[in-house]
Amino acid sequence: MSATKNYTIKKGDTLSGIAQKYGTTVGTLQSLNHIQNPNLIYAGSILKIPTTTTSSGKKTSTNTSKKTTSTSSSKTQSSTKPVYKPSSQAQNAQNQLSKWEQNKPGEYESAYGQQIEDLLASVLDREEFQYDISSDPLYQQMKEQYMVLGNRAMRDTMGQAAALTGGYGSSYSQTVGQQSYEASLSQLQSLAPQLYELAYQRYQDTGADMRENLSLLQALEEAAYGRYRDTVGDYYTNRDYYAGRADEWYDRDFGRYESALADWQKEQEAAYQKAKDDRDFAYQKEKDAQAQANWEKEYALQQQKLAASLAKSASSSSSSSSSSSKKKGSDDELEIDKTPVKDHYYATLIQARYQGATPTDIASIIYHFNGINDGQKAYLAQKQGVTDLYKKMLKEDESGKSLRM
Repeated sequence: MSATKNYTIKKGDTLSGIAQKYGTTVGTLQSLNHIQNPNLIYAGSILKIPTTTTSSGKKTSTNTSKKTTSTSSSKTQSSTKPVYKPSSQAQNAQNQLSKWEQNKPGEYESAYGQQIEDLLASVLDREEFQYDISSDPLYQQMKEQYMVLGNRAMRDTMGQAAALTGGYGSSYSQTVGQQSYEASLSQLQSLAPQLYELAYQRYQDTGADMRENLSLLQALEEAAYGRYRDTVGDYYTNRDYYAGRADEWYDRDFGRYESALADWQKEQEAAYQKAKDDRDFAYQKEKDAQAQANWEKEYALQQQKLAASLAKSASSSSSSSSSSSKKKGSDDELEIDKTPVKDHYYATLIQARYQGATPTDIASIIYHFNGINDGQKAYLAQKQGVTDLYKKMLKEDESGKSLRM
């Protein structure tokens, strides 16, 4: 529990002024002293004021100083609204990403596509095998050779026949020579089936070579396209890496920006609230000062009236009545004692009325006055016009009921 000290309320004091003087709040003073209406306090009353130890006070002062310095520094640093600005790391990451994106591979261009298409068309559109011996180059070559051999055989045969006839040519020699020539050519005709087989084999071999070349080109095409896909995959892998770094730095920078913006907004709200509180405090202070001035003016007027009344009372009262004499009043049998009371009792009542006290409040204040007797209290109640309320309190007190202020 916090330590407290007592403070006697002086004329002209306000609860807000006391709170400011002792570094506390109106709410704290209300709570400690069970005050319902903060505008209703009375001179001479005792207030409990919260206090702190010297050590604690020093610590509080230091902390307050640090807090003020920190707040001032923070306010200086965050006086303008934060704007998002990427860091150098974020800019470097974005530049690396942009630079890498320039390396994006273009569309795939085949180095073998046209060759494959042409060769495939040749394979698919190749004509069926047809053989004409007269157009067979091998046949023509062999024909020339066999014709040469046939002519040679014909000359040899004709020479041999001429030798048999004494060196003279004859129809026999010519016939025999022609037969030798034709026999040689007939051997060429017997090779026709073999030439057909050779031509067909060449046709088959050519087709096999075409298909083998097609398979080779397709393998080369597949390998080239595989390398292209690897290049594309590497590009996207590296691009994703650079994009991830750029996103990471952006998230960091934007997170810091959002945090700074939130702090700035809180500062603005706090500054606005402080300005509002300062305005409200200044207004209340001015209002309290005006109220104090009005009270002092009213108090001075009441003092003048009181002085005149006391002077009149003193001149008309006897010496016996000015002592402690009592008499039964005409007001519902209350004993009235007109012995003058000290000025501060009247001042308390004047201040209470000015601060909005109700008749019940006035009667309660009189009832709880210390330092004057019941007759004097009854006289004050009569002067304030609250006799009935005061009598009611007396009766309740006699019946044992608790009273509340």
